[in-house]
Amino acid sequence: MRHVDNSQRLRGSWARGLTMASAVCAFAMGAGTPGDASAQQYHWLVNRNSGLCLTASAGSGERPVYQGACNEDARFELYYPVDYSRLMFRHKTTDLCLVTRGSGESAAVLSTCNPGWADQLWYWYFADNPGGQDMYQYQNANSRLCLAARGGGRSRAVQTTCGDWVDQQWRSVATY
Repeated sequence: MRHVDNSQRLRGSWARGLTMASAVCAFAMGAGTPGDASAQQYHWLVNRNSGLCLTASAGSGERPVYQGACNEDARFELYYPVDYSRLMFRHKTTDLCLVTRGSGESAAVLSTCNPGWADQLWYWYFADNPGGQDMYQYQNANSRLCLAARGGGRSRAVQTTCGDWVDQQWRSVATY
């Protein structure tokens, strides 16, 4: 798999649908997009497979990221530090950002935010969802792997090969 520019459709069965250019146009027209916010707002990132939220516990240093209960520790600010094709996830409780490292499957952590680090930038794509709710797939700008949380209980979030799997699909719910 490869990343393509905003004028091309991402290839692959898991990314059918809108082009990034169409998604940016939808954003400009007021449609809901992952980081759509005129004022600072926070979101739960709800995994389609488990119905659980991306979350982390407060503490010092890098923090592990996992799927768990949708509560105060599961709130993220989604913002675009560079352009509307890549976003960052800033955890409300810790003020740290979502990062995955390396070029293979690895666990997600929260770390000091820096938009100059590609492993903290995420491309977002509309995911196929016959159920009708907007679902997104997040692909790390550094590794080109996708954010996933496996199983139906508390488990670590990871980056893994992108595919048409529901454990890689996320719904963004504004919590303000």
